[in-house]
Amino acid sequence: MMVGAIALPIGLFIFAWTSYSHVHWIAPMIGGAIFGWAMISIYVGANSYVIDAFSTYAASAMAAKTFLSRIAGASIPMFVDRYYDSAIGVNWASAVIAFTALIMVPIPFIFYKYGAKIRAASKKASS
Repeated sequence: MMVGAIALPIGLFIFAWTSYSHVHWIAPMIGGAIFGWAMISIYVGANSYVIDAFSTYAASAMAAKTFLSRIAGASIPMFVDRYYDSAIGVNWASAVIAFTALIMVPIPFIFYKYGAKIRAASKKASS
């Protein structure tokens, strides 16, 4: 998850700044491939963490995590076309998403370092 968190904004920045008509199509595809690998590594790592952290309640924890991610994914099509057609342009629109991912890079490192304290605060987490 930590490697994926670092790779995610890298892939998004590559995609954002190579999405010009004069740039060969393989360049944004490379960014997309890095992004795809990073998303899968984060997804698998997050699932493993939730299952390990809430072993007794793993099914309920996974259902809640899946529900929230699917709600977020289902809401994106409602605004993404207007977002990319806005005055900032395709490159900056993608870069804003990359900057957001960059802000979230520390999250898996925080869970790695302070995970035991975070889990200790929960009544449902495994000890």
